[in-house]
Amino acid sequence: MDNIDIARRIVELSGGKRNIVSNSVYKTELIIKLKKLNKVEITNFMEIGEALGVSAEEGNVIKILFRADRVNLIGEELSKITRTRLNEVTEEERERSREQKESQEIQKISSEISQKIEKIEKEKIKEEKRRELEKLKKISPFSRFLRKILNVFLPLLPVLVAAGFIQGVTNIADVLPEGKSFIGTWWYQVLKTIGWMAYAYLPVFVCMNATKEFKGNKILGGVIGLLFVGNSAMPLLGTVNRLPVILPFSNKPYFPEIGGLLIALVAGIIAAFIERGLRRIIPGILKDFFVPLLTLIISAFVVIFITQPFGGLLIKQIYGSLNVLFEQKEILGGLVLSILYFPLSLVGLQGALISINSILNDPEGPTRGLNYILPILMMASGGQIGAAFAIFIKTKNRKMKKIIRGVLPVSILGVTEPLIYT
Repeated sequence: MDNIDIARRIVELSGGKRNIVSNSVYKTELIIKLKKLNKVEITNFMEIGEALGVSAEEGNVIKILFRADRVNLIGEELSKITRTRLNEVTEEERERSREQKESQEIQKISSEISQKIEKIEKEKIKEEKRRELEKLKKISPFSRFLRKILNVFLPLLPVLVAAGFIQGVTNIADVLPEGKSFIGTWWYQVLKTIGWMAYAYLPVFVCMNATKEFKGNKILGGVIGLLFVGNSAMPLLGTVNRLPVILPFSNKPYFPEIGGLLIALVAGIIAAFIERGLRRIIPGILKDFFVPLLTLIISAFVVIFITQPFGGLLIKQIYGSLNVLFEQKEILGGLVLSILYFPLSLVGLQGALISINSILNDPEGPTRGLNYILPILMMASGGQIGAAFAIFIKTKNRKMKKIIRGVLPVSILGVTEPLIYT
């Protein structure tokens, strides 16, 4: 093919002369800039016998490689057909083009590296999640259960710390001499109410969190938790013909506080399981109405007739055991009582000690009003505060330091529940 035929073939393969913006020559390359590159099939240029190579670049540019003695001649013929000027590329322009190309290649490599890094990070996160799942699988069911119980009480800590501080300060203010006391002032009574509410309604929050943690509706759990709050307006605590409402089986009035937080925790778990069971068996169209209705009714009856009596029996057994320890084991009994006090407080069963304290505080009782157990329990609280302070000094765990720093002042004021849950 002569130079004219080659030029015509290039125009044809380039989508016509209207698609050619400009053409130029650099050494052995014929550089053609097109309006639209998508109209062109690059590999077809190799059909030209004299073409030694072809490539496409950004900016709709095609480069065709010819012999050095023909490239300029072909370029001139191409310029005549397209009526464009043959612009020979200078070394400076070529250098600029090379720099642009290198910059584009660097950006491309940088983009590829970023994508690879992102991919590696995603794989790393995926691997970490997989390891966490493997760890969870290795954790025993009992450990998972304990973790759920921890998650029930952990959110309550900030409230207990705040309310405990208020309660501790107001308890001290209550014993101020007459004339310096704030008793009777409205703002002081507001503060006392805040401190009282947090602990009086603690079973509600425990029940709510327990129901939520075991995948139930926490509001339903909260309603069940109200069964553990002594409120004179509760119909079950009312009277009929001036007589209290008597429950079947036990033949006794209902007593909300029996069993403490432990039974409230159990009630929340039971409510969650009842709700989940009902959702499985009740058809979809009826779920929204019958699931909450039946959950409340069934859970309430289970609490009143099963969990509450169990809580009462548990407190009775604990009281009997502690009484034997106190009366017969002397020093050993005092040691065991001080050790058991905090676990009992943790689950709200410290009520088992009320009977013992009542007997010891009675001036006509066996000890003539001398309470031996109260100093033991007070020293247990002091020991707990000292142990927490020692951990605060020795530990390097910042999270632990932060938690202890928040609950220590409240514990020193005599409200040790936040420190117990910590």
